[in-house]
This record gives sequence, C-alpha cells and structure tokens, in this order.
Amino acid sequence: MYDPNDSKADALYSAILAALRQAPDRLGKKMVAAIFEDLGLSEAVAERAGAVFPDGEARQEALGELWDRVEYLRDLRAEEFLRAFNREEF
Repeated sequence: MYDPNDSKADALYSAILAALRQAPDRLGKKMVAAIFEDLGLSEAVAERAGAVFPDGEARQEALGELWDRVEYLRDLRAEEFLRAFNREEF
C-alpha cells in the first residue's frame, strides 16, 4: 500500500504523476498500458505454473505475508517505469 509518510516512495510517485501529467496522451497511454501488460504477464506466468493470482481476502493475506518483497519490487518497477518514461521523446 502506498504510504504518504514514506518520503522516498512519495517523491518517486510524485515524479511519475508529474511526468504523466506533462506527457502527450499517446505517450501516457503507452506507459500506463505497459504497467497493465506487466501485471497481466505476472498473472499469466503464475497461472501457467499452477498458481492462482489471489483476490479479495486472499490478496490481503498474501500482501501481509510478502509485503517486504512486494514493496521492494513495486518501488523497483516504479523507478524503472520513470527511467523508461524519461527516455521517451515527447
């Protein structure tokens, strides 16, 4: 979960929002689509491996059990997203 008291995460997500707000619609849509494609790929790979992507209460339990890793990967992916976004030409 996003924690506004986490100054590093807050700065990172503020930078992403600022970039999205300034980007042409085409680029913003392209970059946001990439997020959902990655999520879809993660779910598809989990399904192929016989796992089910959790939802509802099971999702909350999984987040509780795996939070440190999820938070690390979330911020890593957000940093990668921002770098990729900044490499795109407006």
